Amino acid sequence: VETAIENSLDIIDTRFQSITKVLEVPLFYDSPEIRKVHNDISVTRDALLAIANEMSKSVEKDEEKEETGEDE
Repeated sequence: VETAIENSLDIIDTRFQSITKVLEVPLFYDSPEIRKVHNDISVTRDALLAIANEMSKSVEKDEEKEETGEDE
């Protein structure tokens, strides 16, 4: 499970970086639809970051428990 989470975090990180690059490009078309999609991408990026942070906390807690020999 830990390996799957770490692999997922790697994928999320790659997609996060890709989305961030897209969001840095200025919009040249002032369509409300384009602005909405741009906003949706931004919200999705933020959600990916929140997911990655939560998953990282879970992995870190598991690693700490292993190091100290604690059981749940």
